[in-house]
Amino acid sequence: MSVSGSSDSGAGFFGVVFFGVLFAGLAFYRWRQLAAIRRGMMLAGAIDARIAGVDGAVGTIHGRLVRYVTVSGNKRGNGYTKASAPLPPGAATLELHLKPESARDKELVRRGEEVDVIVGEPVFDGAFVVEAAPAHTARALLDAPTRSTLRALLPCELHIAAGQVEFRKGGVLIEPAEVSEIALLVGGLAARMPDLGLEQEERQLRALHTAQGPMDGYRGIGPGETASRLAEGEGAREMAHLGEVRRRRAHKNALFAVTVGVFCVIAFFALLGLMRR
Repeated sequence: MSVSGSSDSGAGFFGVVFFGVLFAGLAFYRWRQLAAIRRGMMLAGAIDARIAGVDGAVGTIHGRLVRYVTVSGNKRGNGYTKASAPLPPGAATLELHLKPESARDKELVRRGEEVDVIVGEPVFDGAFVVEAAPAHTARALLDAPTRSTLRALLPCELHIAAGQVEFRKGGVLIEPAEVSEIALLVGGLAARMPDLGLEQEERQLRALHTAQGPMDGYRGIGPGETASRLAEGEGAREMAHLGEVRRRRAHKNALFAVTVGVFCVIAFFALLGLMRR
């Protein structure tokens, strides 16, 4: 009894030591990854860069707090990298969903089930789908340096919605140069949004002025009425159209998923019935 008890105690001790060493090794490996991300954020100019939890780091870039996150892969994939920054006050009205273009996207655009803004650079337009509204603001944001950076980071996604800019890419990107490039992209886009908002407002006011005829300081149109008329402009119509297209596509996808689910259930019970015969 005592020999058996000693063996069990020894095995338990070595088991604890083994898992302790394994956990310490994994923790140290992750700490090194996080330290590399922090160095990349500092390389991008974030003097306040710091590790934030076990998933990434944060730092101020171009006046915006950028959060850089990596998630390790599993058996189904190789993980992903995400960087985001909140939009500042006065940001332009814009919804943008950019992703690599596929043959399916071309068919969806042809059927009117997806929006694709043509930026005007053939290589970029051939590589990405830019589902965005208003189109003019999306084109202004996707200037030549931004397009060049996005092409270099292919395949990747960029989303501007719900008050933030978000970049996504498959794989765990922790090299300081990669981190710096992505963080600068996200922080820079967020910081430029107020300037685009001013340009957007000026363009709308010029359109309103032209529609109403010459007016000295827009006298005769109250602030509330001006805001209402601006809200009914081309940009608002594009936003409404984009929302409708995305809702219609989501509804169709959900209907397809339900149909497949029902078919699988019917097939399962049919097969079960055949097996019982």
